[in-house]
Amino acid sequence: MPFIDLAGLDDATFKPVNGDGGHIRVIGLTQCKHCHHAIAVLRKRGVEFSFAYLDAMPAPVRGKLLRALKAHVSPAALLFPVLLTDDGTFVAGYDADVWAEAGVDTGGEVYADA
Repeated sequence: MPFIDLAGLDDATFKPVNGDGGHIRVIGLTQCKHCHHAIAVLRKRGVEFSFAYLDAMPAPVRGKLLRALKAHVSPAALLFPVLLTDDGTFVAGYDADVWAEAGVDTGGEVYADA
């Protein structure tokens, strides 16, 4: 099944982790603690996924994808990291329970800002 249809998504370069990238994509920001935590949890759990940092993408790709993300949800509701699965799941923000409901093995690890 294709990933959710977002303009710019096919132009973005995703880095595969624990395999060839599987059916999970994560879009994060380079300075986002929640993004780094979510990626670390998936790595630790051995989840096959791929990720990309939106703010590290070339400007044309970044702009196109950001506009598409904002159009998909209210701009005020756009939280990072963004979880995308090839069955069309779109989750803004890291929530271990919600990601688990989407079929992602998080082990229930919540983000705690220490």
